[in-house]
Amino acid sequence: MTDHDKNPAAEETGLERFHSDPEDDIRPIETGPAKPAAPDIPRHLLPEDDHYFVEAGDCVDLYKKDPALRQVLIGVGWDQKALEENKIDVDVSCFLLNTKDMTRVDSDFIFYNNETGCEGAVRHAGDNRSGAGDGDDETLFMDLPNIPFDVVKIVFVLSIYDFEHVGHHFGMVRDVYFRLVNREDDRELLRYPLDETMFEGQTGVILGIMERNGPKWGFLAQSEAIEGGLSTLADRYGIIVAEKTG
Repeated sequence: MTDHDKNPAAEETGLERFHSDPEDDIRPIETGPAKPAAPDIPRHLLPEDDHYFVEAGDCVDLYKKDPALRQVLIGVGWDQKALEENKIDVDVSCFLLNTKDMTRVDSDFIFYNNETGCEGAVRHAGDNRSGAGDGDDETLFMDLPNIPFDVVKIVFVLSIYDFEHVGHHFGMVRDVYFRLVNREDDRELLRYPLDETMFEGQTGVILGIMERNGPKWGFLAQSEAIEGGLSTLADRYGIIVAEKTG
């Protein structure tokens, strides 16, 4: 059940930058040296400008990137460092939050055991338990116009399943990336390669946050390590799990 009486003070996340200037709701990425490319990027997705790659702390105005953006694909990929019989099960999830940084209902927690939220406006494509193969290992789909207006943030999370029993952590994977794509024209708007060396021993990480400002959406790239994995984040956002979530 969801504990919606819990309303802790919203933590500062850096998203305040999206609203600092009424003339420019979301700060675009500052121009600078080109970021290092994530591995195995399809050539047809390579951009002509260095705003394509983002780093932790970068804020992207998705409306400026693509004013026609409606249908979004979130793709996350990774590879296992060492081949072993016991595959590392990495999962992507998201939390749909209101103005109090809390989920409204249980189905606002989109993960491998609840693949649909907002009456189908947010969907998980299914669990990949090995991370094998090229391209995205897990994906989320979002129909932005049909996400209710009382959902103002979408928090994207990567976690290790059953870490307490198998002893896995993010130091055992490599080439982790997050990407955001316009599904209608298959154009990749941003890619966020993560430095997995920062998460040695960790079992959960917040990848980024999409925030709504009226009809517009912005994205903040993050790299917040979470001790305790997915169940810790579920508790933070008002979800009480009957059994511990990996």
